[in-house]
Amino acid sequence: MRERYAETAASPVAGDVEQAKDRLAFARERVDEARRRIDAGDNGGAAVHVRAAEGPWTRRPG
Repeated sequence: MRERYAETAASPVAGDVEQAKDRLAFARERVDEARRRIDAGDNGGAAVHVRAAEGPWTRRPG
């Protein structure tokens, strides 16, 4: 990223790698659980886990 963008663009997110890894792991766990729920015929439970995988950072206000 630093090769392509100015340091001013890269520096604010440089420390966010661990947070991104954590979010990705959480999303994968929720998707896996959603698949298990679907296999068990629990579509409502699956939907809850899909929404959790999406995370609050993907939702628009209001």
